[in-house]
Amino acid sequence: AWQLQQLDLLYKQLAGKLNEEQRKSLAQSQAAWTSFLDNERGFAASVYYRQGGSSDLSVSTNEIRWIAQRRQQLQLHLDLN
Repeated sequence: AWQLQQLDLLYKQLAGKLNEEQRKSLAQSQAAWTSFLDNERGFAASVYYRQGGSSDLSVSTNEIRWIAQRRQQLQLHLDLN
């Protein structure tokens, strides 16, 4: 939850520095990333459950990594503006 809160704050900071066209593109990019996250979460759960592993922990760990990567991407964009 903390990772997502930080991502949301960073997203808002970045959006505040962009022009209208860039904000629209950012929103589309974020929507695509959210879809990616949902799909990856489902796929990861299917893999870890199928193998009888600790899916909740593994999926959560992967999700944190994916969110952290997205935060890094947005931070890079913010640093360039």
